[in-house]
Amino acid sequence: MKAAIFLTLFMLLATPALSQDYEFFTLGLKAGLNLTEIKGDLDDDLKDTLGRIAELDINMKQGGVGGILLNWRLMPWFSVQPEVIFSQKGHQYESKINVPVPYPYVMLISNAKITQTLVFEYIEIPILAKFHFLNSTQVTPVLYLGPAIGFVVDARIKTKSGSYDSNRNVRSELEDYDYSIIVGGEIQFKNGGGYFFVDSRYTYGLKNVDKTEFNDMHNSVISVMVGYAW
Repeated sequence: MKAAIFLTLFMLLATPALSQDYEFFTLGLKAGLNLTEIKGDLDDDLKDTLGRIAELDINMKQGGVGGILLNWRLMPWFSVQPEVIFSQKGHQYESKINVPVPYPYVMLISNAKITQTLVFEYIEIPILAKFHFLNSTQVTPVLYLGPAIGFVVDARIKTKSGSYDSNRNVRSELEDYDYSIIVGGEIQFKNGGGYFFVDSRYTYGLKNVDKTEFNDMHNSVISVMVGYAW
């Protein structure tokens, strides 16, 4: 992960010196869907705590993602793209508990099916090094990687069991920021002076975002977005 970050930073610093005649900017908008989960020991802790007394189902959570981009095309095959993105992350658990069990955030209810969703919302700023192929065609494949920093704007745990419904703010229990590595690909479809695109990426959080240090929690996100740049 660190090697990928260093490679990206090197490319950002070195490429402008190599490019003198080929530079232009495009502005774009994108939006799409996140499939997210929490990596680390949280799932293991839940299985150890609840697995012996409950049916436990751990699922990826769906969330929204979207934002603005500025692409700086330095060479026919290379560009740098900073973005500002709103991204919903988190995790979801479903369980059927047979006895009351103390839990880090809530007291689970006996003999009930419980759905608990961790909803973490970030403003994320990636800086991507993008490598373009087949530029002479109407369809251009692109591969990219780069670092990102994300700032928490909201964090909640939603719990639902029958008529019981809670929405607890846990912002104070989450780190203020997260730093990540992003790898992905994009297909661009030229359209007049701009292009439509389909973007797919994986984002892995390098920082433990649990401020309480009760768990080792890392954001893991698969994103699919569509957009237009001009």
